[in-house]
Amino acid sequence: ADYTKGVVERFTAVECFFEKYPQWQQKVSFLQLGTRSRQGLPEFDRYWHNCRERHNALSSHLAIGGWQPIVWTDIPRTGGELAALYSKAEVMLVSPIRDGLNLTAKEYVACQKSRPGVLGLSKGAGAFKELSSGCVELDPRNPEAFAHAIAQCLNMSDREKSHRTHIMKESLAANSLESWWESFAQQCRMMQSKSLLERQIGSMKERICS
Repeated sequence: ADYTKGVVERFTAVECFFEKYPQWQQKVSFLQLGTRSRQGLPEFDRYWHNCRERHNALSSHLAIGGWQPIVWTDIPRTGGELAALYSKAEVMLVSPIRDGLNLTAKEYVACQKSRPGVLGLSKGAGAFKELSSGCVELDPRNPEAFAHAIAQCLNMSDREKSHRTHIMKESLAANSLESWWESFAQQCRMMQSKSLLERQIGSMKERICS
């Protein structure tokens, strides 16, 4: 529950989705995995409470019988548990306002198998540039556009899901940790060579001048 992750904005978009597309009520639920962040810092504590209040208000507004629009668990999960959830989720919403790489999006894609789901990803995530050709773009600051994107994800054909997932998996394979490290090491070697060359040229100039 970090304000950069856009949790409150995501809840607002989910509420908007169920209001705009009531046919999905009691047919789909959203699972929010979110633990408390930086407990004891006032800004983060306030954000945590805002998230909880927003979730409670949404549930009070839309819950019907035993159905909940959003099920929130704040219990930390193991890698194996997360992988199982990713592989079963029809849609994954990664909608930060502004974030780093956000490996969650890549983990979801990597866990997709024969009947893949759909990745909804905001431009605020660092992984968006790499996965933009296969994901559905989310705008966390525009609830109606976000709601429409959720509907697009849920209504997508199996053929398009497979095509999009294939594109993203190819991107992941082409940008593995090993390839990143080799590229990084190559840049280091080039800088070292350039530095050595500059020192050699400097030494030659000193000899010529003397």
